[in-house]
Amino acid sequence: MYNTGEDIIDEVGHDSWEGLTVMPEKKIFYSRDVYFREAWSDARKIFGENTVSYLQNIAVLVFKPDAFMARKCQAALDYLQRQNFTPITWREFRYNHWTMREDWRYQLNQFSLDRIFLNEKLLTSDDCTMVVFRDNSQERELPGTVRLQSLKGSSLPELHKPDQLRAILKSHNRLFKFVHTTDEPADIIRESGILFSSEERHDFFQEIVDNFHENKSAQLADYLDGKTSRFSENDFNWPKALEELQSSVSTCPFPTEANLLLADIEQWLLHGMPAGKALSVRELENKLHKLDIHLSNVAFMIICTNLIHHSYALEFALMRGDGLDDWLAGKGKHVPFNSSMHNTTEGFYE
Repeated sequence: MYNTGEDIIDEVGHDSWEGLTVMPEKKIFYSRDVYFREAWSDARKIFGENTVSYLQNIAVLVFKPDAFMARKCQAALDYLQRQNFTPITWREFRYNHWTMREDWRYQLNQFSLDRIFLNEKLLTSDDCTMVVFRDNSQERELPGTVRLQSLKGSSLPELHKPDQLRAILKSHNRLFKFVHTTDEPADIIRESGILFSSEERHDFFQEIVDNFHENKSAQLADYLDGKTSRFSENDFNWPKALEELQSSVSTCPFPTEANLLLADIEQWLLHGMPAGKALSVRELENKLHKLDIHLSNVAFMIICTNLIHHSYALEFALMRGDGLDDWLAGKGKHVPFNSSMHNTTEGFYE
């Protein structure tokens, strides 16, 4: 007989699910998702009966490699502090081929293969920093993750509003968006299951408990400033990337073919791809290698992201939407902050 999964869903319980997500399909998918299930078990051992309360009172933001290259971290911190989010802990990690795909498992079916290729190239290029913020907003009726999501802005630059985070950061490109945030409390659990081992999750969740009432703004700013200083500044606009390509072509041992390719790319950047023509990122990368044209990963990504087909408008994600409208409509369960929250880690590895 087909297993409806109710026994798996009971690992969380109906009351907890109501505080974790407003999306029925997320409950179905995550209740069968090994990353979520393992991380939920670990979280319960640290947060105890206050697990949902902790998760509703924090928000998680990831600074991606492009945030450091573009010097965007401090602007993001300033914005979040104005919105009553206070950093309490952070953790460094690096995506790999697998974790990048697992993190966006339920959305990548919308993306073109070229976009997925560039996502991996960006996210695996250097370490990311995951920051946990305490939500200090008064009379709050949304989880911190959802409130931050509402302030972040659309993934489409043309839909940004002036007072949203992505507009403040001047995220004018669908690839270089600088930050990633979790949509709902349930996503904090699943991402920790993907990115961290059980021992790392233990430490991560314990840091949230230990630092919950702290303000780590100064320490975090120093840390991010030190990390940013490792990178050459980049505005991620294509003219500088094109200059790098032009310089490399000028010393290329195959000038005829190289200049023809350069002329095409210049035309495409200025006027867009011709109707019916699509750029293959892998073919372009192979052609550059064959012609011995040396281009930095960053310049390559900047050029390609301005030319590729990013996603399929008629293809719906496996998990549609982010739940924001339903939270705003009051369909989620708000768990008020419990000032007496405490925990014990006894038995975590039993």
